[in-house]
Amino acid sequence: MSRDLSSQRTSAPFLRDWEQVPLIDENVQYIKSALERCGGPKDYANGFCYLRQATRGSAPANVYVKDRSFLALGSHQNCPLVVYPRNLSQEELRELCFELSSSGKRQVYIKKYSPPADERATGSHFSSLGESTQHWDNDSIADDDTFPELIVDLGLSCDTSLAPVQWIDRVRSAYPSCSGDLLAVMKRKRKNLLRLIRRGDEYAPRVSCERYIGSDYSSTMTFLSSYFGSERPEAHRAYDEMLSLSDERAAAIGVFRSIVREGDSREIVGFFCGELSGSAHANLYSNVTARIYPGLPEYSMLAFLRLLMRTGVRSLNLGGSEHESLQRYKSRWGPIQERQFPILLFSARS
Repeated sequence: MSRDLSSQRTSAPFLRDWEQVPLIDENVQYIKSALERCGGPKDYANGFCYLRQATRGSAPANVYVKDRSFLALGSHQNCPLVVYPRNLSQEELRELCFELSSSGKRQVYIKKYSPPADERATGSHFSSLGESTQHWDNDSIADDDTFPELIVDLGLSCDTSLAPVQWIDRVRSAYPSCSGDLLAVMKRKRKNLLRLIRRGDEYAPRVSCERYIGSDYSSTMTFLSSYFGSERPEAHRAYDEMLSLSDERAAAIGVFRSIVREGDSREIVGFFCGELSGSAHANLYSNVTARIYPGLPEYSMLAFLRLLMRTGVRSLNLGGSEHESLQRYKSRWGPIQERQFPILLFSARS
């Protein structure tokens, strides 16, 4: 499989025998193939779009592949950033970070690290950044790993025919290992979700969720610019990248996009974007709908999830959240699994 390798090699000796591949469009198919070998299909970081966004401080960022091991390397606040190191022991990660830190002169950030089952997520030289310190850059409130990733079963999430008690029984039967804490959260929130969706049902004739196409760029960007305002420039950059991807390119790399239209004017009031990760799983990167009346975001989300199901997707990782209100919204959809990936900070002096 061809790829563009025109990038300066890192000075870290640890990566000398690894294959370095720039994280650019020309290499997307090769990178996704490497992710299939090395990553877990339900991992939120297992996607080209996520890796490019997470390493946006570096131009260009690179991925490194060796056998079944994988990582992306970028920068954050003038410090090295390691994203999604797969199949690395903590000792290997420590060795890499020490080299990247210029023999201990700089800190190194690590995102989406899942240590081997017999190791702790933190240890010598590693510390976990707490919620109060996860100000990821000057433009964002906090990082999206402040709260755990939530994974939903679309067949369960989209089933609005059952009362909350019967719905919980179905979840418990389908996922006997689902934690009691998650079930308790679902039971509290399902009733509220159904109430909001039924409010949205009242406006069904006025609302449609449909596939985004390139000619929708201008009106969708106008909506998103109005939604985020001038205080979130990093959001404008991220959404411009999602929207400007051509329809053909998006289909080729497994990126899906949908818009929500409302009223006689067919005004765009919502946008969804994600990426396939495996044959029946996907990651959701964007879920934005204006609450111009009660129940519209929930009704639109349900319509979008049903569209996604018709393409063969069965489970969806909603990602983590920057703040508690977003996490509450996501938890309404009945997560059957949650995953916590704290941001790690390596310091040779600790």
